[in-house]
Amino acid sequence: MLSQRLLQVTSVVDEEGQPRVVRVHYLVQQLVLRDCPDEDRAAHQQAVDALIVERCAALEKTSDWAKARWELEPLTALSGLWDETNHPQAAWLLNQVGERWLEHDEWGQCEPMMRRALEADERSCSPDHPDVAIHLGNLASLLQATNRLAEAEPLFRRLLKIDERRLGPDHPMVAVRLNNLVELLRTANRLAEAESLCRRALAIWERSLGEDHPNVASALNNLALLVRATKRLDEAEPLMRRALEKVLKLTRASGHPHPHLQGVANNYARLLRAMGRSREQIQVTLREMAPEFF
Repeated sequence: MLSQRLLQVTSVVDEEGQPRVVRVHYLVQQLVLRDCPDEDRAAHQQAVDALIVERCAALEKTSDWAKARWELEPLTALSGLWDETNHPQAAWLLNQVGERWLEHDEWGQCEPMMRRALEADERSCSPDHPDVAIHLGNLASLLQATNRLAEAEPLFRRLLKIDERRLGPDHPMVAVRLNNLVELLRTANRLAEAESLCRRALAIWERSLGEDHPNVASALNNLALLVRATKRLDEAEPLMRRALEKVLKLTRASGHPHPHLQGVANNYARLLRAMGRSREQIQVTLREMAPEFF
């Protein structure tokens, strides 16, 4: 049976058990909107908009979700209302709420928000608009994280096409989109396709960012792993060695160990072991490259 109460208390309560959120019946909302003069309505809306922007900014920075989580329920409801009334910031708020639910691993709450954010922007923006790209990428990443690769792949490919048209085929962001597809295809064990896209991403980053950029080192490491997975060890070795050399160069330039230094060094050591090198031979090779680290 439908509730006839004009005010309905939700399950969200404070430390003393008092309700923090109250739902207002739809009929009450309509009466308020009907009787509110246009100029007052605009002022109220501006005040609400400013408050929502403020609270979303605060939630992005919070580290105490035990206290802040209660705000997500009213923000979720408001984002739906904004979407239904074509509020100009509806897609933004839907995406903000979706990202906060994602931080809680609340997939069931997150996905509808992200889908509605994308749909809202698709209605109001051009197909290649940056906001469409952002929300498309967020939804694709969520689907990939929940291992729904068949659903995520066409979204990633659509996102790649958008950035190729919007930014040009050799833009660094295009390489980022290619790298997203590489990871998806690698997970799906489609190694030949993944390798081809990884080589293209590497070439873009080398041309646009320079040989010594961290993205180049990362792409070399990923490419070497893909080549190794297809048992082409002799081909993988110089790629992994280059990746390690670049990470070492970045480490020396900064004076601090690069976050990927140990991982790339371990990958190179495992590759050498697979090629038949002894533990002693591997240690000699690493020490020749960087005696201060190995």
